Amino acid sequence: MSMDTLVINLSQHILSADEMSVLARGPSYVPTLNFDDFGLEVDLFKFERLLNLKSFFSHRTTETMPPTEPPGTDNLALPIEPSGTVNSADQKGTKLTNVWSSKQLSFLDVLISQENGEFHTDLYRKDTDRNALLRADSHHPPSLINALPFSQKVRVSRITSRQDKLAPAMDDLRERFTKRGYTPAVLDAALNREVIPNRATKDEKRIVFSTTYNRASNLVRFTIRKHWHLLQNDEVLAASCQTPPLIAYRRGRNLSDNLIHADNKDHYHTPHFLEGGKQGNFRCMNCSVCNSLTTGDVFCHPHSGKKITIHNRITCRSTFVVYIIRCPCGLVYVGKTTRMLKHG
Repeated sequence: MSMDTLVINLSQHILSADEMSVLARGPSYVPTLNFDDFGLEVDLFKFERLLNLKSFFSHRTTETMPPTEPPGTDNLALPIEPSGTVNSADQKGTKLTNVWSSKQLSFLDVLISQENGEFHTDLYRKDTDRNALLRADSHHPPSLINALPFSQKVRVSRITSRQDKLAPAMDDLRERFTKRGYTPAVLDAALNREVIPNRATKDEKRIVFSTTYNRASNLVRFTIRKHWHLLQNDEVLAASCQTPPLIAYRRGRNLSDNLIHADNKDHYHTPHFLEGGKQGNFRCMNCSVCNSLTTGDVFCHPHSGKKITIHNRITCRSTFVVYIIRCPCGLVYVGKTTRMLKHG
C-alpha cells in the first residue's frame, strides 16, 4: 500500500463558509443524529440479556467493602522556594513557560495560595485556555444541557474559599455560558439554585438501559416506561423489575470523532485467512459449530423452496448474524446474535 493512499494532503483545500461555521463550534460539538434502528436493536438485545441475568442472580447478595478513611492532612506542607519564571523555546519556535512561587501553587484548575498564615483556594485558568464548555445547541440530552450550568456552579462554589472572589467567579461563569448559546432563563434557574452541601444520595439499585442519544430517544424512553408494568407483573422478572430502569445515554459521534483519526489501523492490520474472498457461508475449521454448519453461497427457504443468495462472507467468527437452526422434524428456528456465531 503506497503512502498516497494513506495520507491525504488538505493544505490546498479552502474551507467554505458553512465548513468554517461548523468547525467553529469546537471538536466536542455533536451534530444531530438520525435514528439508528439497528443500533437500537442491539441496545435492546443487551438490555434484555441484562434483565435475564438480573433475574437469575437476584437471590445472591454482594459484599460491600468498608469505606476507607481519607489520609490525614496533619503533615501537609507546601514547598517554599523562591519565586520566578523561566521561558524557553525549542528549534521549532514552541515556547515553554515554567512559573513557581513560594506563596501559591496551581494544580489542575485549583490555585492554592498562602496569606497571613492561612491557605485559600481559587479557580485557576491558564492565559491560553479557551472556552471549552459544551454548546447549548449540541445534540445532547436536554437534561444534560440544563444541568451543566448548575454543576459548574457547584464546582466554582467548592473551589473558591473566599466570599469576596465568589461573585466575580460566578459572573465570569455566566459570561462563558452565554457565549456558548445558553439562554438567560436556563442560567438564572441554575445559578440562582441553592447549593446543598453533602447532599444525601439515594441508595437504590436500578437497572440501567444504555443507548446512544438520537432523535427517537424520547419516544423510546416513553415506550419503555409506558409498558414497564408488563415486566412488573411477570412471574419471573417481577422481583427485579419493580422500579423503572434508569435510562443512560451515550454520547454520539462529535466533530472530533468524525474528523480526527490519529491512528490508521488499516496499514498494519493482519487479515485472517477467512476474511475477504468469495461470498457465502464457510467453516472456520476450529470450533464445534463447523460440524453442523451448512456451507455455500445459496440456501433454500424451508417451505417455499425459494433460493436465497448470501451477499456477504460469513464464517463461525462473524458477528451480528441472523442464523437458522433446522430441526429434523422439518421446522426451523430463526435467531440472531451480536457475538461470534460460534459463541452465540
